[in-house]
Amino acid sequence: MTRDEVSKVSAESQKYCTELFDKLDEQRHVHTRRTPTDTDVSRLSRGGNWSSASFDPSSGYLFVNMNEDGAIGQMNPQPPDSPIPYVRRGRFEEYAWFRDQNGRPCQQPPWGTLTAVDLQKGEIVWRVPLGIVEELEAKGVHNTGTQNLGGSIVTAGGLVFIAGTTDHRFRAFDAKTGKQLWEAQLEANGHATPMTFQGRNSGKQFVVVASGGGGFLRSLSSVLSDEVVAYALP
Repeated sequence: MTRDEVSKVSAESQKYCTELFDKLDEQRHVHTRRTPTDTDVSRLSRGGNWSSASFDPSSGYLFVNMNEDGAIGQMNPQPPDSPIPYVRRGRFEEYAWFRDQNGRPCQQPPWGTLTAVDLQKGEIVWRVPLGIVEELEAKGVHNTGTQNLGGSIVTAGGLVFIAGTTDHRFRAFDAKTGKQLWEAQLEANGHATPMTFQGRNSGKQFVVVASGGGGFLRSLSSVLSDEVVAYALP
């Protein structure tokens, strides 16, 4: 990551993140001069989550949601008799987020994405921001995406369903184009992979997601719930 990639979603965020970036950069040079490069301060970003991907065998597309969310850490030397010579530590924990004073990533958005990959060609077909930050939306800052935890499913009808975001929403995307076709408000964040089934009596297709909030991203939303929500497709 370079200094030009620091978040500019607001003047306050840009100032805070630039100062943090410069401080880390200074620390990095100090560590590099005085110690082995193993102890270099690092800023890391982008990656698929622990959430599952979903696959459509008819198109050969794999659908993966990712977090574009940096972390700060360095390798700390351990005592001579330790079985592992170095342990990665962040500022306060193993994974210290590279975020601004509002808890938003310090790099330019999108901070969460949903991507379709053509496995037959090894190419990205489409990639779209996943999630919104309502406070920024109100200020005219769009397509930010959000941190997400929870996988997707894809139906034979060509819909990709996914919750996972920190904006309490459940969405459906066109599997071919990535266009968002539908969304619903949840009581809390749906940090779970949806499921689908056919109703025994109605014959309708249902899509279900757990809307509990909490979990790994609980610090970004204090809303908790005990709901499991089902939607029927026409």
